[in-house]
Amino acid sequence: MVGLAVLHLNEERVEEALAMLKRAYELEPYNPCVLNHLANHYFYRAQYDKALTLANRAYSHSDAKAIKAESCYHIARAYHAQSNYQSALTYYSEAVRHNPEYVAPQFGLGQMHMVNSEYKQARICFERTLKAQPTNTDALKVLGSLYRREGRVADALTALTTASEHAPGDAAVWLELAQLQQMREGQLQAALKAYEKAAGILRVPPSVVPPELWSNLGAIRHRLGKESSDPAYRQSKLKSAEEAYGYSIKSAMSVHGVGEFDASCLTTQYNLAKLHEDRGDLDTAEEKYKAILLHHPSYPDCFLRLAACAQLRGDLHEAVGWATKELYLHPKRPEAFCALGNIYLALDDLKHADQQFKAVFERAEEEGPNGKVVQCKRDSYATGQLAWIQLLLAQQGAPPTASLLKACSSASGVERVDKATQMYMRMLRDEPSNLYAANGLGVIFVARGRLNEARSVFTQVREASPDCRVASFNLAQLNDALGEHATAVSLYDSLLKKARGTGSSNADILKLLLLRARSHFSAGKMSDCKATLYDAVRLVPTSHEAWHNLGLALIEAARHPDGPDAPPRTVAEVKHAQVDARDAAVL
Repeated sequence: MVGLAVLHLNEERVEEALAMLKRAYELEPYNPCVLNHLANHYFYRAQYDKALTLANRAYSHSDAKAIKAESCYHIARAYHAQSNYQSALTYYSEAVRHNPEYVAPQFGLGQMHMVNSEYKQARICFERTLKAQPTNTDALKVLGSLYRREGRVADALTALTTASEHAPGDAAVWLELAQLQQMREGQLQAALKAYEKAAGILRVPPSVVPPELWSNLGAIRHRLGKESSDPAYRQSKLKSAEEAYGYSIKSAMSVHGVGEFDASCLTTQYNLAKLHEDRGDLDTAEEKYKAILLHHPSYPDCFLRLAACAQLRGDLHEAVGWATKELYLHPKRPEAFCALGNIYLALDDLKHADQQFKAVFERAEEEGPNGKVVQCKRDSYATGQLAWIQLLLAQQGAPPTASLLKACSSASGVERVDKATQMYMRMLRDEPSNLYAANGLGVIFVARGRLNEARSVFTQVREASPDCRVASFNLAQLNDALGEHATAVSLYDSLLKKARGTGSSNADILKLLLLRARSHFSAGKMSDCKATLYDAVRLVPTSHEAWHNLGLALIEAARHPDGPDAPPRTVAEVKHAQVDARDAAVL
């Protein structure tokens, strides 16, 4: 009769199976197999007291270890469902003791170990479950989480990838996988696909995509767009990020019944404002930041972002005002001191810049690794900026056209270069892989006339981090100084492509164009030099430096269009040179 009941259950004929089991119980009320099947039935009907009674009776009237293990499993499940975790742990353990090959209690035992924060024991249980059932997606998901906790990122990624293959419709698997990939370098695109897969699953009714998922989608698209040097890809990603942020805010308002500037929407609103800033839409960005401050007057970073927007617009004194307000609200925040210091650097106010960066060591605090507040006694960013200020002070009083070596050759200049060297060396001792400290040492080598060593340093920094534009910029200038103009132009071209693709300011692009033109001028490539300078004046028509340089280039082009060693010119070329000379005279 038990066998027939099992067959009926397999065919989902539950009522017939239950009738058969009840009849078997009437005939033999102490049969452990009948009792276990009934206990299982009442467990799924949430009648846990009945399930416990029947399973305990089955355990008492059986001598077979396999049957006792099954009875213990039913008892453990009932206690587990009633949140009696200690009793559940005891009976899951008993089930495993009676029958170590019984897989079901291994999973429950792992869950109880997790409740008790015994993660190593939990992992062992789930690994045993997976060994017996390689396609058990629940075990794979939990193991992915446990491996991640242990720092075994590769194993976690393997477990979650396998889980996604066996359960492609499980949104939780894709979310866990996305979060893991988001942490790994170079896996941002894969994380985006995983988030999009989860969102696609949850968009099917009656499920709802949570606002947090939309926000994560927006953040990844935003970052991918911001980091891309391809203008079309950048705009596409930033647009889709804006849409995701909008969905997140609307979803939060709908699900939680809150306003658009409620605390649950605040991070997304800030990210949306930052997106407008990164896209160069400073007016909209400033409106968003101010709207956030209207509802949350002390929200961190908004004042600093407003300072950054003012700085991008060229209003450095307004930028000082916003950064000062941030310091007033958060007087121990290192980011505020550094932001204000950088604005003073842009104003060429080295004294006040120096004071702000030193204040990081003296007054700033941040949360340490153990969660305790600690003082920023060895802040690497502030140290690097202080070293840079020493290099700038070392050049004070020198003519603008002087090389870095000559500008730093005075007694006070040498002393300041030595101070900067000590600071960069300290940074490297604390953080051996700090590329900006290495780049700073490269500048020190230039200041001391050790140009080949400087080039080696800049090249290594650039190879280690192709996105480190400072190193590429320094390397380009150094190659130009060493007479390797073609290499310098190639580096400037790369920097210009990135600057245009990532929405850099016109002032930054103009600076690169002028340096590129200088390299062409030094190489005698006057046609290329003129073309570059025409680009510069079209970009910033009010730049006196660009117009002046264009005039000099036109004069030189009239004399030597392709260098002094070029072959004799044709009549047409001579006429063109005369036009260049007239234009130069006008300029």
